[in-house]
This record gives sequence, structure tokens and C-alpha cells, in this order.
Amino acid sequence: MARADDHPIPERVRLVIALTEVNSRHLSGESRRNGLEIVLARVLEDAARAAAPAGLAERMAMLREDLAVAEAALALIEEERARLYAALDALDGALDGSGDGKLDGSGEPG
Repeated sequence: MARADDHPIPERVRLVIALTEVNSRHLSGESRRNGLEIVLARVLEDAARAAAPAGLAERMAMLREDLAVAEAALALIEEERARLYAALDALDGALDGSGDGKLDGSGEPG
């Protein structure tokens, strides 16, 4: 019976798998951020009314903090994605001998 380490995953496949996972996390992060933006917009609408519910200022502060955390998490994911694309580009360049920067970090040809 073959063991997993008998057939190591090629580096390019490992990078593509990592990029797929990062892109999935990025989509989840964007969904979270967008949801927070919608909730915050609703709270701001409520605040504009004369009879705003009690505790609204605290709710807005909490939502703004959650939004900042979500945006910071997205920034880290985007940095990781750029690093992985650069590694994939370098590997592809080494494999074909060009190393010409085929990817621009977005996954699209440069």
C-alpha cells in the first residue's frame, strides 16, 4: 500500500491548492464585510431618526470595530494571496525558463 509521502504533491499543485483556499477565505471575508456594511447602514438610518433606540451609539461603535477587524483580515488574506501568486509565477518562470512575471498578483496575465 502506498503512503502519502511516497507520492509528494508537486510544488505547483500545492501552490494552486493554497490559492484556492485563500480565495475561498477571501470570498467569505468579503461577504462578512459586506454584511457588516449593510447592518451599519441600517443602524445609521435608525440613528438619523428622532426616536433612535437606546444603545444605538454602542451598537454603531461595535459594528465599526467589527468592520475594521473584517477589513484587516481581508488585507492579510490579500497579502497572502499576492505572496502565493508571486511564488507560483516564480515557479512557472523557473519551469519554463522565462521568469517573466506572467501573473500580476490577481491571477490574471500581466
